[in-house]
Amino acid sequence: KPKRQTRAEVARKKGLEELAKWLMTQPQDSVISKAAQFVRGEVPDEQEAIKGACDIIAEWVNEDAWARQSVRNIFEREAAISSKVVKGKEAEGEKYSDYFDFSALLSRCPSHRLLAMRRGEAEGFLRVSISPEDEKCILRLVKRYVKNDSEASDFVEKAVTDAYKRLLKPSIETEFASLSKEKADE
Repeated sequence: KPKRQTRAEVARKKGLEELAKWLMTQPQDSVISKAAQFVRGEVPDEQEAIKGACDIIAEWVNEDAWARQSVRNIFEREAAISSKVVKGKEAEGEKYSDYFDFSALLSRCPSHRLLAMRRGEAEGFLRVSISPEDEKCILRLVKRYVKNDSEASDFVEKAVTDAYKRLLKPSIETEFASLSKEKADE
């Protein structure tokens, strides 16, 4: 089975990496005029060119060790673990009723609670998520990557937000879920 191509790989194949690099320099020039130079072949219009370039930027942010570590640090200090009951499972999952609408700081959550939530999730009664305040993570990343208030930096900011929501957060959430599982199992 062939490996699924990331949005950034698709954009790179369309020749949009140069536009992504240009956007990252955040010049004061018109983004649309620059993007127009990339409209050809599989790139039907300027919007598509910009979208592809932003996908590439999002991947760069996701692969940046600094970005991953800062999001990890915020998760470590401030992530909350929360659980909600799966709709319609209230009666069957009665023994997990303490966790039907539960939220606590992950770093302070005792292992018996973690284990109970994970059991409830495994049995299909609870939905469990681990996450810090998204705004704080996004702000930290934006401060690092957005250099000015040009039109180009608006796109960089959008790409950074996308990188966090679509790539960084889910992967670090998974990392912390398995870490909390290991901690609880000890």
